[in-house]
Amino acid sequence: MNGSMRLISVNLDEVCLPPEEVLISGDDMALGKEDKRWVAEQIRVAVEARPNGWKRLVTQLPLAAVIGIFVTLLALAGTG
Repeated sequence: MNGSMRLISVNLDEVCLPPEEVLISGDDMALGKEDKRWVAEQIRVAVEARPNGWKRLVTQLPLAAVIGIFVTLLALAGTG
């Protein structure tokens, strides 16, 4: 073994926090006006980025076509 490489034994119970210490209960901080505006803006951008209506249908048509062709081929193979 190379002299610069050493094996390390780590006990994960000593490294990881128990779940009761990870969860914050009752110590939540209120958001300031700047933070509220930023969160609202991020939500608005995420919602607008998602296609809806006809755009959503058009983006899902190729997947629907592939699934339809696959099911049709399975049905044809089962009857033959």
